[in-house]
Amino acid sequence: MEHSAIWCFVEGKKRGGFTEPVLSYNRQLLNSFSLNAILISYGDIIIILLWCLQTIEKLRTDITIMDANLYNTIWYPTYLKKKKTLKISFSNTAIDTRGYLKWNPQKIEIKNVTNKAEKLIWILYQLILTIIY
Repeated sequence: MEHSAIWCFVEGKKRGGFTEPVLSYNRQLLNSFSLNAILISYGDIIIILLWCLQTIEKLRTDITIMDANLYNTIWYPTYLKKKKTLKISFSNTAIDTRGYLKWNPQKIEIKNVTNKAEKLIWILYQLILTIIY
């Protein structure tokens, strides 16, 4: 992965995608997290540059950056377990043969702590990512 990250980083800078303001923003993003945090993101736009910064600049390598899109693949949970960035207690066989659970819509409610009469309510119809340890 390191070779790919170096290539991505060099090409991104060469083509103008990784300008100094973009790099600075992403450095600040990584530095804003607590020690050993887990960042779950959705999509390449954010994750690729963060992975490059961790790999090339060795910036905040204590943070585990997970791609929600990849978690439902066969290889990604096994990769995370092998990399030992997450404590995954499932065997490789259990990871490779996992199934999907039926999701029932759930009502989510967040109350305003300063005004109990106000609340934000929505229905979660689909769960994108489930991690069970």
